Amino acid sequence: MLGRSCSFRCSCPGAFVLPPFIPQAGHGGQVVAFQSTMPTIGIGGIHGQSNEADLFDTDKEKILYKTRDKTWPQIGEECASEGVAVNLVLAPNKYIDIGSIGTLRIPSQRDF
Repeated sequence: MLGRSCSFRCSCPGAFVLPPFIPQAGHGGQVVAFQSTMPTIGIGGIHGQSNEADLFDTDKEKILYKTRDKTWPQIGEECASEGVAVNLVLAPNKYIDIGSIGTLRIPSQRDF
């Protein structure tokens, strides 16, 4: 397999937030997370891709800005309650569902 190209990409960003969070729980700190693809497996995995173009300029457009998986805001609230800030660096080259992943950092960006 080494040296062969693989066009199938999986991403499990929920797993990269929780392990660093555990030792910092109760002590505060920061987690810096880099993500460039849609989270597809594991904790917070999102399946299927909405066709954004069909929703533009309709009354359903607002769902593009809401989380599709409730795991992300729950992890964010957990981190915030333990004093752990989550910083996201997103560099997608295609659809990544920032409406879900972005909710991870919103509750954790409070003043500690």
